[in-house]
Amino acid sequence: MTTAFLLPLKRFLLLALCVLPWLLPTARAQTPAADGLHFTAIALHDAADTPHAMADDAINSDRLVAFFEWLRGNGFTAVSLSDIEVARRGGRPLPPRAVLLTFDDGYASLYSRVFPLALAYRVPVVAALAGSWLEGDMGGQVRHGDQKVPRNRFISWTQAREMQSSGLIEFASQGYDIHHNVRGNPQGSLMPAATTRIYADDTGYEAETAQRARLRADLMLSRQQMVRELGQAPRAIAWPFGRYSSMAVEVARDVGFSWALTLDAGPSTARMPMTVARHSPSADPSLDTLAAMVSNNISFPSAQRWVCLDPALLWTGDAATTDERLGRAIERYRTLGVTGVVINAATIGTDGGLAQAWFPNRELPLQADVLSRMVWQLQTRAGVEVQVRLPSTRALATLGSAERVLRLFEDLGAYVPLSGLFVDDALVMAPALLPLHVGQAWNARAARDTLDPNRLTANDALAMQSFRAVQRARPWLQLAINSGDASAATDANSLPPEPNPLADITWARADLPASPVVSHARSYAAMAPDAVGRMRRSGVWLSGPGTIDANVLTASALALQRAGRSVLGWCPDDPVADLPNAKRAAPGISSATFPVKF
Repeated sequence: MTTAFLLPLKRFLLLALCVLPWLLPTARAQTPAADGLHFTAIALHDAADTPHAMADDAINSDRLVAFFEWLRGNGFTAVSLSDIEVARRGGRPLPPRAVLLTFDDGYASLYSRVFPLALAYRVPVVAALAGSWLEGDMGGQVRHGDQKVPRNRFISWTQAREMQSSGLIEFASQGYDIHHNVRGNPQGSLMPAATTRIYADDTGYEAETAQRARLRADLMLSRQQMVRELGQAPRAIAWPFGRYSSMAVEVARDVGFSWALTLDAGPSTARMPMTVARHSPSADPSLDTLAAMVSNNISFPSAQRWVCLDPALLWTGDAATTDERLGRAIERYRTLGVTGVVINAATIGTDGGLAQAWFPNRELPLQADVLSRMVWQLQTRAGVEVQVRLPSTRALATLGSAERVLRLFEDLGAYVPLSGLFVDDALVMAPALLPLHVGQAWNARAARDTLDPNRLTANDALAMQSFRAVQRARPWLQLAINSGDASAATDANSLPPEPNPLADITWARADLPASPVVSHARSYAAMAPDAVGRMRRSGVWLSGPGTIDANVLTASALALQRAGRSVLGWCPDDPVADLPNAKRAAPGISSATFPVKF
């Protein structure tokens, strides 16, 4: 390296010495298994020295130095993909606190900030590159997402070759031109290119075969570019935005990738090289945040507030007025401090079956293609999780066969960017031999992945198979289970339900006004806490024949708070008529003002 880059290196080392006195966090690693195959990966992006140079995905250079020093001081070992591959093949096992350090997007700071640290600490790094961002003259511009930025914001191929020759930096692909958004529905919502079926006014939605061919061509172009510039093809693909699907994994494997990096949180194992989980901290994460991530010790949200939404309340038959109503609903959810929305995917007919769907599909008539738009706007503008309700038992009664039900759910996953599935027509009870996990989201995900549906009742098996049909297109899919009526609870042992080991959230329904939730709060308080894990993996879902009064909703939330509980949802809710009244209810229920800390 040149003298110009040795100076920043010296500065980094001096900073490391300065921060040592306050590096107080200690590691409490929650390692799933001490088998020499597990590791934790973290995905960082840009690094910058000053606030005005900080992009949304950047980390302050001082904090990056502190993180490298913290890893060394707390017994963590940075490992390479080669180390993990050796362990996977039965060779040298990974150390107990193995960490895979990755940096996405190929920013210029990879060479000027990250590379000097890798040299100083002698740690390996996997750096992922988006091919189209590295094309052209360094004095020109490239398309970065949905805008033009200077080409010199990213590394040059000359710098890449220097870093690769050090033996410490391995380059992965982020595709050639899939690190951007494409039109995903008739309303023009822009969604990740790798997982979205492109919509065009003249031809409609892209066919699955065309989507597969488009992704294959892009990944092959990326590999060819990296062979030309670096002399070898990448073995790893880092999915842009962390979005991928079973089909995308198949394509990646077919074109030659042997590793795939996601942004799913949690520990990873060398046994599953095509679904490597990576913690992804938000902009300029603190040392405490980084330490918690590499230790797999992520805090639960201090409060969750969920509300249901019927698309029929927003859809008017006119795109402009429907969008206007959706915008008003989003602003109302912000006022309420809502963290999640459960939205219906289909209408219910007079016979109790599914009548029409709000998304394109092969099995039901289409009421209007608006579900994708509503889900995407809620996620990106309101900043909430969105789970979709599509009862599998009603679908079976309507469609007559499990095969048709699964096709319906496959289409839901293909066309709607949902974050979870809300199940209230099956209990999805796990077999007795399945251990109870009340830990992190990846515990529930692992339990679902290992579950044999043949051990479940017919309704529960269909619900789980339907979930997996959606999951093929949305592998990060969450599961919420409404376990039934809490009104019959007569003692502390029956309410709330134990968190279902398969579910991210387990709900107990409390019917109003006949069964005020205030009385159930005492049962919640009497439950032996294991504490935060169970409290924040189960909650009360308020139901009523009409919209819930704001005073009743506030009283219920306060009663749960006094009992030490923080997960509350309600239905029905009318965002157009503003019932319950948002301004009146917000002070008592908003997650933003929740007073209980753990």
